[in-house]
Amino acid sequence: MIPRVTLDSSLQQFILPALSLKKLTLSKFRLQWDAISTIVEKLPNLEVLKLGFGSVFGEVWNMGDVEFPNLKFLKLESLNIKTWSAFPENLPALENLVLERCKQLKEIPDSLGEFYSLEKIELLWCNSSAAKSAKRIQDDQKDVGNELHKVHVYPPDLDL
Repeated sequence: MIPRVTLDSSLQQFILPALSLKKLTLSKFRLQWDAISTIVEKLPNLEVLKLGFGSVFGEVWNMGDVEFPNLKFLKLESLNIKTWSAFPENLPALENLVLERCKQLKEIPDSLGEFYSLEKIELLWCNSSAAKSAKRIQDDQKDVGNELHKVHVYPPDLDL
C-alpha cells in the first residue's frame, strides 16, 4: 500500500501520493499555516512548494520544529502573511525562495542567512521592509565571506 496524505478543503478532498510527490502547487484552499506545515512534513520527497493566492490564510507562519527535508524551492505568492519564523533545521535543502506580492510581510527571517544551501532570494512586488531584510541578510553573508546568497528585488526602486 502506498502511503498517502489526505488534503481536506471545505469543498473537496484530495489524496496525495506521499512518497512520490516532488512538486506541489496550491491556490484557493484557505488552509491555515499549521495545516500546510503538517501536510508538507508528510511529503518527504517534496522539492518544490508553491503557495499561491488564497492557499493559506493567517498572518503568522511559525515553522516550529517542522522539517521539510528535501524542499529546494519555496514560493509564497499573494498571501496575507505578516510574520514568518524559520530556522535552518526547518528547510535544510532550500536553494531558492520567491516571495511575490506578499505585501504585508514585514521581513523575511534573519535566520535565512544561516541556510547554507540557499542560493537566491527573490522579492517581487513586496514591501520595502521585506526587501531591506533580504538585503541585510545578503550584506551579513558578504561580511562573513559568503557570496552565494543572491537577492533580487523588483521593482528595483524600493527604498533600500
